[in-house]
Amino acid sequence: MDYGLVICQANGRPIMTEHLNKRFKDILTAMNDPEIDVSDIVFHSIRHTSAGVKLRLSNGDLKAVQGDGGWSTPDMVTKRYAHILDEDRRSIASQMEERFYHNAGNIDPIEPKPVPEENKAPATPTLDANALASLLTSNPELLAQVLKSVQLANS
Repeated sequence: MDYGLVICQANGRPIMTEHLNKRFKDILTAMNDPEIDVSDIVFHSIRHTSAGVKLRLSNGDLKAVQGDGGWSTPDMVTKRYAHILDEDRRSIASQMEERFYHNAGNIDPIEPKPVPEENKAPATPTLDANALASLLTSNPELLAQVLKSVQLANS
């Protein structure tokens, strides 16, 4: 049967979370990467990484990430994933300090300097789960990088 699932049992039915996590950890263990601690990683960690990356790519656009992730309100994004933007908040505070307070008001804080093209965030990509699964399956190094970022986010 085809239920339209990306990951499922051989007969097309949903796979239980416990089995999915066990198989996922088996794959990670088989990769034998000493930098990956599989004890803290579950399959859902990929969703966490995806939400964090989308927040960063969208410059914190909660509504865009909410809609793409399927949550009914942006509260879930802010409560679970917005901690990822702590580095960005520190950067903003540093820029505010430098551009406003150190320049003794010589710039208009309402009209910031234009962002050079090379510093602008890229357009938010669309998510194709099949393409992502295929890419991660065919590229163990990329999968290892994703998992490392999950570990850092969960730290």
